[in-house]
Amino acid sequence: MSDAYGSVTTADLLKVTGAAIFGAWAEVYDFIVAGPVSTIVWPTVFFPSVIPVLALMAGVSAMLISLAGRPVGSWIFGHIGDRFGRKTTLVWTLFTDGIGTLVIVLLPGYSAIGILAPIALILARFVIGIGLGGEFGSTSAWVLEVAAHRKRRGFWTGILGQAYTEGPLTAGSVVTAILASVGLKEFIAFWWRVPFMIALVVVVVGAIVRYETMESPIFRRIASAGRIVREPFVDLLRKMPKKWLLVTGAAIVSQVGFFTGNTIMIAYITSILKLPAAFATYTFVTGEILAVVIAFVSALLVDVVGRKRLLLVLTTLSTAFAVPYGYMINTGVPLYILLAQTVIMGLASGIPSIQTSFLAENFPPQYRVTGSGTAWQFSILFGTVPESYLMLYLMKFGRVSAIYISVVMLVVLAISLASIAALRETKGTALE
Repeated sequence: MSDAYGSVTTADLLKVTGAAIFGAWAEVYDFIVAGPVSTIVWPTVFFPSVIPVLALMAGVSAMLISLAGRPVGSWIFGHIGDRFGRKTTLVWTLFTDGIGTLVIVLLPGYSAIGILAPIALILARFVIGIGLGGEFGSTSAWVLEVAAHRKRRGFWTGILGQAYTEGPLTAGSVVTAILASVGLKEFIAFWWRVPFMIALVVVVVGAIVRYETMESPIFRRIASAGRIVREPFVDLLRKMPKKWLLVTGAAIVSQVGFFTGNTIMIAYITSILKLPAAFATYTFVTGEILAVVIAFVSALLVDVVGRKRLLLVLTTLSTAFAVPYGYMINTGVPLYILLAQTVIMGLASGIPSIQTSFLAENFPPQYRVTGSGTAWQFSILFGTVPESYLMLYLMKFGRVSAIYISVVMLVVLAISLASIAALRETKGTALE
């Protein structure tokens, strides 16, 4: 089909969307795998000489360091994506991620190489963060611009958002299945590496598939017209600082619930409530099953209801559920815990199917990759790192800490809700 946006067939759009999904899947798969592994395995394997509470914080910190790398990656690859092309960027993001993942797969523990083990782990996680940091902005802009001539472009970017449910569902299922099959002792000894091996295979295949796909027609057109910006991020902050901050705040909603349920509450369930690790990881598998449904329905509705309105509805539900979530976890009753984790993870992981279009459409093509990418990654940094250390600190209060943690969630989610309310609807807006 030829039109003002260039020649893009349905086959082209399917291929681009499929290729984009690899990286989005890898981004959240890594997040989910590293979450429970950082609390269950890494304190023992890489920080055995530290007292348990500090070892737990060190293990989580090793996972969190990738979050520090993500804003760096969003800036680096956003710069490349807005200056040299979306497709080019997306091959290099997976290559960078693959290097870090390979190091973790092969890395010996502290007992074998001493202090070099945790140092290498931290460096590898930072490299992974840089690679994954370039994913959201590049893939969202790529799919959105290739689907620009479609009336339901929000649906196509919403399909990309499905990866933010399928990645966690796959990761949670893999970790839970391995834990249930081999037991905690064997999982710590070796089997925790297997989920990272799976990620490595997906990254390699994804890079090959991306290499053979088309570039964004909109990017080709602004490049040929000489409209490329020399310093996208600097120009963005100079011209649209308020919008960038609001979009960053709007993105936080999916981060805080996702990370709290995947990491902090896993530690709480296993260390405070003393429930089995396999049960703890299973709770977010059920959440991701619900998320698949929420994400698909949202993708269907986003072009009908509108991005902002739909996002406001789901964010309001997440905010309203924050405190009940903590109380349900605090009961220690497995059924209530399962229900609480299912709802919070389902909402958090289902929301990105709206955000993929909403964030990208808020920025012009000259810095669309940089704008949406940095907003997404800084939302992860602001929406998880300070809160995580506060939540870990609150865990010292024992059973009641789940309620304190939920209050922290409530405050952060309220900020995100206010940010969304302050932004305009982007449905039907011009993309260039």
